[in-house]
Amino acid sequence: MEAGGRIGFGDIVRNHLSDILATFCLDIHMVCSVELSEAIALHHDIFIAKSTGLFLLLIESDTINAVNLVKNPAVCLVDIGVVIRDIHHLFSFISGSSVHFVSRSCNKMAQCLVGRGTSMAFVYR
Repeated sequence: MEAGGRIGFGDIVRNHLSDILATFCLDIHMVCSVELSEAIALHHDIFIAKSTGLFLLLIESDTINAVNLVKNPAVCLVDIGVVIRDIHHLFSFISGSSVHFVSRSCNKMAQCLVGRGTSMAFVYR
């Protein structure tokens, strides 16, 4: 989360050959924890994937706490719990999908997208 209550998402959609299918970055004005902002980003990713018919997702995040919360079926941490429950619900429509932790240093392209912080939704190559 950036100072001043802004969170930025940067995402890359790749196919099974690692070809880039789409990229997007999004800037939202809100005050929340790092874990909640990452959970919101994960929710956004899964919702977009489900809406566009992508299946068998492998989602990577650089926030280990958010990844662990998504992997835990018994989450109930007030504000973040609502988002995590909705993520679990979305995943129920996309069987075989998973969320994994990757270090920020392994995900430089997505970090560049976060830095741009524009309000673009899916930009297709």
